[in-house]
Amino acid sequence: MTKEIVTNEFVDILSKRGRFTKGDTKIFLNVLVETLEEFARDEIILKVRGLGRLYYSKVPPRTIC
Repeated sequence: MTKEIVTNEFVDILSKRGRFTKGDTKIFLNVLVETLEEFARDEIILKVRGLGRLYYSKVPPRTIC
């Protein structure tokens, strides 16, 4: 079974592992998400060693019959 983690749980995990405050971790996560959204909008490829390559492709809209 796959476990799903919501934002607040993710913040808890990151703050404990990184020994940061939850407030600082929330700020970091918000900035990260905003930056990834900008990269998607501007079609920028992000390469992160150990994580892989994040790239974006346009998918045509679905048509309903």
